[in-house]
Amino acid sequence: MTSQVLPFKNCCYCMPLRPGLLAWGYFKMTADVVIALPLGYGMIICSLVTMMFRNFEFFAYSVVLLIALITTIANFGATFVFVVGCHQRKIKPIRRFYIYSLWELRLMVVLTIVVVGLSITFWTTKNMRNLILVTYLICFHCLALHTYFLLLLKSEVMKLEASYDISVVNNSV
Repeated sequence: MTSQVLPFKNCCYCMPLRPGLLAWGYFKMTADVVIALPLGYGMIICSLVTMMFRNFEFFAYSVVLLIALITTIANFGATFVFVVGCHQRKIKPIRRFYIYSLWELRLMVVLTIVVVGLSITFWTTKNMRNLILVTYLICFHCLALHTYFLLLLKSEVMKLEASYDISVVNNSV
């Protein structure tokens, strides 16, 4: 029998793992609602600029924004299922959310690469450089934060699996 060491027992080194993950889930659902509104607005603006001026660079941005909007809406639903499962201490919804979060991380990496590639065309504009650098910092900060909470989530899954892994041995045989 192999055993794995839990990498984390506390969330953010200050509160127990489960309440910390619940707090993170509620924060993430709130952030999803707040993020979905400007994403939708930006997608509409980029689409209008593309149609009015026939500028297809903005079309690429509107596609990226559409993918981000769909991901944000799906993320809200998955996070809701996670929060309910975490309140009930059920392992299946938490494990499914963990798998979903792994796929979401992969999508975030791809979108970050696309955003970096698209923003290189605007690098020659001196006024846009600061905005592009801030965008890079936000993208990479989100990737690092998402990876950290994936590790916390894996710790919770491992903890729940260990608590359900109790077996009864009959010594009378």
